[in-house]
Amino acid sequence: MNESFVLGHIMSRNSDPEMVERAVAEYQSTPNLTNFCTLLFIPPADLPATVLDDVPGRFTELTQLLVDSEQTATFLQDHASQGFPFTLSTWQLQYWTGVLRVCHGIYQTNIPWVLAGYQLQILGLVGRGKRDAARELFQQLSAAQEEYGAEVVKLEELDHYIRHAETVDKQAHRASNAVIIYSPFTGQLVPLSQVSESFAEKYAGKGYAIYPSEGTLQSPAAGTITAITSHGGAYRLKTVDPLGADVEVLIHISAHPWDLSNDYFQVAVRDGAQVAAKQTLCEFDMEAMNSNDDHNSSSPVVIKNYAGNGTIRPIPSFSSTKQINAGDPLIMITT
Repeated sequence: MNESFVLGHIMSRNSDPEMVERAVAEYQSTPNLTNFCTLLFIPPADLPATVLDDVPGRFTELTQLLVDSEQTATFLQDHASQGFPFTLSTWQLQYWTGVLRVCHGIYQTNIPWVLAGYQLQILGLVGRGKRDAARELFQQLSAAQEEYGAEVVKLEELDHYIRHAETVDKQAHRASNAVIIYSPFTGQLVPLSQVSESFAEKYAGKGYAIYPSEGTLQSPAAGTITAITSHGGAYRLKTVDPLGADVEVLIHISAHPWDLSNDYFQVAVRDGAQVAAKQTLCEFDMEAMNSNDDHNSSSPVVIKNYAGNGTIRPIPSFSSTKQINAGDPLIMITT
């Protein structure tokens, strides 16, 4: 980020047309995260109407998290140890959220926000293995906290983290020893007990059930479709763990898909097809299915068969309103 531009701009509280024109030109020529963050400090009314048309899907996760510090903290805590399928890495997101929070804190004369923003930047730098830069910023944070007499950050704990935290290189090594099964649905996450007794007793395997809120089924992993029922409501996918052992994933659209006719399903793949993770497998008429009073829409996603010796570990925890998006990490198999 061009920090001199950002700080000068927000301290003036007015948009300098020449600076805005330069910022827009830089973003349009190089639409990277740095130049995008600069535009966030310009009132939308001062920007060309179409300049941010390409932002959705590119940087939206960052802008959404700037609004609520509690939401940001929860998001990072939930995802820091897992990774997640967004444009930014966890540590990039953490760093840039910190940069923007520092600038907003300066703009609002909110010293706690400035200090908390420095802390986020430090955590992001350490996670990416940039300990020297993190140490330099830590010295600035320590001096600022002492000057303002505000104990927002516990310096001893942060200093220990800088020295001993696991870096992104180690995380990448750990991730290479695991396979992630992603959620094939968007909807409410529930225990398997809400499907049927056989699923509740885990006779079918370990996993979750999801009440879909959207009528799309995505592939939970890269692999081979080994079975599709004739009506298109149940699927088996074979993938492998990092050591090459077969992993079979069973997915049903609703608890009893065989009670539904094939009119509800538009299957997008064939039996035996090689598929990518998060590829669309089927579109289904959720509204029509739910209009049946006897229909149980809870859709199981389970590890049916696993030939390896790894550990199957469910990732999310349950709550009465736990929502999950298609493509979010669901199950991890570590070797």
